[in-house]
Amino acid sequence: MKISIRSALLASALSVVTLPAFAQSASTVTLNGTSFTNQGLQGVGRLSASLRDKFGETFGSVSAMQIDLHSWRRNADGSYSGTLYTLPDRGYNVADTTNYIPRYNVVSLSFNPYSGTASLPAGSAQQNQIGLSLKDTVLFTDDKGTPFSGLDPASTGTGLTYRPAANGKPNLPLTGIGSLALDPEGFVRVSDGSIWVSDEYGPYIYHFTGDGKLISAIAPPNSLLPQRNGALNFGAAESNPVNPTRGRQNNQGLEGLSMSPDGKTLWVALQSAAVQDLDIKSTSSTRRNTRLLAYDVSNSASPVLKGEYVIQLPMYNKDGNPNGTLNRVAAQSELLALNNTQFLLLSRDGNGYGSGATPNSSPTSLYRRIDLLDITGASNIAGTAYDNGTSIAPKGVLVADIKPVQFASFVDINDATQLAKFGLVNGAKNNGNCRTQCLSEKWEALSLVPALDAARLDDFFLFVGNDNDFVTQNGFQVGQPYKDASGVENDTMLLAYRLTLPTYVDPLASESQALTGPAIGQALGETALAANDAATSDLTGRTQAIRAGLAKRAEGSFELSAGGNWSVFARDDGDAKRLSKPESWSSGIAGDYAVSDTLRVGLAVNYAHSDGKFGNLGGGKATVWAVGPYASLALPGGFYADASYHYSDLSLDDISRNTFAYNLRATGETEGKGHHVGVEFGSVETAGSLRYGPIVSFNYNRVELDAWKEAGALHLNLDHPKLAEQQLLFNVGGQISTSLDMGGGRLIVPELRVSYQEDLIRDEGQTYTTVLSNRRNSPLGRNTAILPDPQNNGLRVGLGLSVAVADKAALYVSGNTLFNVDDKPDYSLGAGLRVGF
Repeated sequence: MKISIRSALLASALSVVTLPAFAQSASTVTLNGTSFTNQGLQGVGRLSASLRDKFGETFGSVSAMQIDLHSWRRNADGSYSGTLYTLPDRGYNVADTTNYIPRYNVVSLSFNPYSGTASLPAGSAQQNQIGLSLKDTVLFTDDKGTPFSGLDPASTGTGLTYRPAANGKPNLPLTGIGSLALDPEGFVRVSDGSIWVSDEYGPYIYHFTGDGKLISAIAPPNSLLPQRNGALNFGAAESNPVNPTRGRQNNQGLEGLSMSPDGKTLWVALQSAAVQDLDIKSTSSTRRNTRLLAYDVSNSASPVLKGEYVIQLPMYNKDGNPNGTLNRVAAQSELLALNNTQFLLLSRDGNGYGSGATPNSSPTSLYRRIDLLDITGASNIAGTAYDNGTSIAPKGVLVADIKPVQFASFVDINDATQLAKFGLVNGAKNNGNCRTQCLSEKWEALSLVPALDAARLDDFFLFVGNDNDFVTQNGFQVGQPYKDASGVENDTMLLAYRLTLPTYVDPLASESQALTGPAIGQALGETALAANDAATSDLTGRTQAIRAGLAKRAEGSFELSAGGNWSVFARDDGDAKRLSKPESWSSGIAGDYAVSDTLRVGLAVNYAHSDGKFGNLGGGKATVWAVGPYASLALPGGFYADASYHYSDLSLDDISRNTFAYNLRATGETEGKGHHVGVEFGSVETAGSLRYGPIVSFNYNRVELDAWKEAGALHLNLDHPKLAEQQLLFNVGGQISTSLDMGGGRLIVPELRVSYQEDLIRDEGQTYTTVLSNRRNSPLGRNTAILPDPQNNGLRVGLGLSVAVADKAALYVSGNTLFNVDDKPDYSLGAGLRVGF
């Protein structure tokens, strides 16, 4: 409610009711089997009530807010910093609404928590744990670029209080001056920079671009749309009748708005019960049964209502008697999703600084708490008759067949012990320091950020903001200065609590997991494949040397060879299909024996190391030890066949994943095994000193990596699954070589190979599931993605040179370039030595 009850109280002073103080320090509550701990208030900050925004108007309220998690950092000295988005409501409106343009502000935030139990010394340092500095202001405009207005919806001569539905948008509340009306209350900024805003006039949910232009709007179920005399009427200043006869009450719209941590579900809550769900003769005590709506926004252009639940709002005794009858409902002011079933809900009465009769008095608040909700087991009434006018609670009594959400009281903002640490009080009479000491009336904003504490991964800071109703003695709005008649200077304030929330899933952790978890798996698979392939790369040189005639074919001959290879995959950073840029080195020794004049068989042992470079994503190093047989067979007519197999033992070390969150980098290591099978067929024709012919080859590589767990990234660490990657490379082409007799027994054989390479395995359906290590039991802790299958297709060109340096010794060098389709080339160089016995 924005037209404060303070205006009705200016004529008479209120008596102050003293309530017992209940210390909240390190208090624990249990909901649905999970314990949640409030470690107490750890910081206070404020902005002057007279602060002006970018457009020279009073900065005003914080009806909703969100800390940009991408900006949140824990500094070396233990302090924190980040960017805060704040949403004021419809402007200064004690007497009437004005043509204030709704907007949001960008604020720089710093935080140096105080975790002690003793009260801080009086003075400026008592409430300076939270530092705030205004950086920018952005106005909201409709889809045509016309600014929204804070004016109450009213007839424009058409008899309608709305702009008729058009262009995919529903009937939109309209002011008497022709602008769309907006009383913003909820704010969610999502990863693409766009913004969701809930309002009280519709009550609607609006979707804006980051620069404030309207994209779309969501209308709630018909049961929540305000009707008078059977017709849609959004006005809150009507007289016939004053309150709607169905739908949301005046100034009791969609007050709470939150996005699920996975960014797929938009949750929104009505401030208190719809008109048909209460007793109009006793609204204050029967408006308890309000609604919680869930919209699937995985496709933001087509939101779908998928859930609707009943929240039974908390009640309190209007006289502050803890043993008295519960006869007042505390309306909710904000909602924050912890996961897909649990929430924080801020509910309060209307007492506090700013609602009193004088600047030095502050009626004591009787209920101002942040409570826990759980929809597990609650009735989902979405799509039922309750969405079309049927009451869920006739005369305020919930229908027996509807099971409400579970509820547990959690953080008491009015806790005197916690407030006293920072020089604050809940209610005061004749207090000359009420501006700096008295807790203000309306607390309406919540935002969670991680404590980034390695010893307490489940700890988060909950920031709570107030709506000061733009009340100041030095205000300016809509071209006019103003001075509130109360004499009150109501600063914008933030409180910060440290909470232990074992089931809260950090949205940025989920975003980071989805963005980088599968990518690091893919990159590691590519690196392991490259290392496994590198461990067999010098086989080509050995078999080429055999075919070049530099290895004896005589039955019973034995030769040893040793060689090495270097290769680099020069990936294109713009190609998201291949993420790793491994640079590999390998070496090996082998011995082969001539079983006959046409067949040589051998055994090779190889070592390879690949340094995987994943760009901004991170990196990893693969080490491979491989062993296996090979054979070269010369057939009649110049035909030949080569075959090889290697078994590999793999280890991946120094794995590094940039989480792109909180300056954290995850590390890890894993092991695995690999297999390589290579087959080449060809024929060699001769024409003088020339040797030429076609070649066909198949090279199959498979690596299997063990599951592994990350470290070093706090609550962003991931559990990675087993991973199997494979490729079958088919090459078809030709070769040409010649022999150059240099005399003295020295023979040089240069060779050129050209072929087209195709990867025959297209495994596009492999899934990769990562799990947030400290949220293994949460459905939101799991992320499953389908890994792309990088294709190594293209033209391969190879050059070889074999040199007989002695009767029983030969050197060989080779180079290969794969001109990848739609990617940069891959290169390799190799060299080796053969010695006969």
